[in-house]
Amino acid sequence: MGVALVGTFFGPPTHSATAHGPSTSVAAISTPSEELLRHAQFYAKDYNVTEVEALRRLGLMTAAEQYMTSMERTHPDRFAGAWIENTADTFAVHVRFTAGPEVLDPHTALVAVGLPIEATYTAETTLAKRIDLTNTANGEWIKALPEMVGLYPDVKSDDIVVVLSNGSRMTSAETEERLGLSNVRVEYAEGTVGDSNKGGLRMTSCTTGFTVINSSTLNKSVATAAHCADSFQQYTKWEPSDGVYHTMNFRGQVRDANADIAWYGTPAHEVRPRFYGAIRGGEGTEQTSWGAAGVGSHLCHQGKTTDYSCGDVTSVSYQPTYAGACPSTCNSSFVRVFGSNLKNLPGDSGGPWYRDSTIYGVHKGGQYNGSIPGQVAYYSKYLYLPTQQSLLTN
Repeated sequence: MGVALVGTFFGPPTHSATAHGPSTSVAAISTPSEELLRHAQFYAKDYNVTEVEALRRLGLMTAAEQYMTSMERTHPDRFAGAWIENTADTFAVHVRFTAGPEVLDPHTALVAVGLPIEATYTAETTLAKRIDLTNTANGEWIKALPEMVGLYPDVKSDDIVVVLSNGSRMTSAETEERLGLSNVRVEYAEGTVGDSNKGGLRMTSCTTGFTVINSSTLNKSVATAAHCADSFQQYTKWEPSDGVYHTMNFRGQVRDANADIAWYGTPAHEVRPRFYGAIRGGEGTEQTSWGAAGVGSHLCHQGKTTDYSCGDVTSVSYQPTYAGACPSTCNSSFVRVFGSNLKNLPGDSGGPWYRDSTIYGVHKGGQYNGSIPGQVAYYSKYLYLPTQQSLLTN
């Protein structure tokens, strides 16, 4: 009989164990609709809407994300940013372009189902140029501004947002002068910022996330955060709540300027294409697809310390600059999430970021203040996994 770990599942395909220990019966698989319902309850609380309205909006988010991505790819020389607006009264997509003739395809299919699309044509520069600027100048900016722990281009304006460490009182004007920039807006981090978050589900040094399969070898592996592991460490132990340890073999990692992801395999147990998100019982939720978030996407994560919580993406071009964030300097490749009800503490890194059964990324780190959960988190996009590692589905 196999043993199921929260986050990833092991064992022969006909039997499993729950989070409370072994079971001789076949456990039910949580459906995407069940996972979506729990997410809708969280969204409804965040924005003071009904669960019915929350379900409607969440059901449209994937289409909204794909639409924003298509605008960026179709008009790279004009695209300045896009985001999903979530308020109690409004649910809409906004797209910004540089000055010039209208280029927006209104996508009547989305508008017809209640997702308005609005465009403006007054941006000073494209998003691609601002990302190139931050990637190119980041090393010099870190030297000029040691208080900086992160930065990202604001898709809603032409600003570069500079995140300063807790306790800094440097103003936007002073930051502009120090960096030799204009259009700088300063945010201040709350408490500690870094990669000290390790967890999702219990493991000696980190957590289980999602499962992937190598298209060449057909080896199945479990993804986690690379900063939790040592690239020279050939094994680690995963600890479910029943106290059973499984030896895991290190297989590879992407620990560079763009991502913080590692993957492990186990020779003794079958790795299954399921994960625990909001639904903890039975065999968890099936993995179905990858997703690429946009600003305003509402996503959830699971961590062993803070459990389940959700928030809004504030940047898909976030660049951590705190010490040790990347082996050298990071690129604008990470995703930043904020939520008034989001929880983030040490013990959460490596855990899954997802919506329904769609996989978005691996928890990297965030902000927190002692034992008080932080409301800002960062994750690595799954698209930075090597091409031979693909999502394991049924």
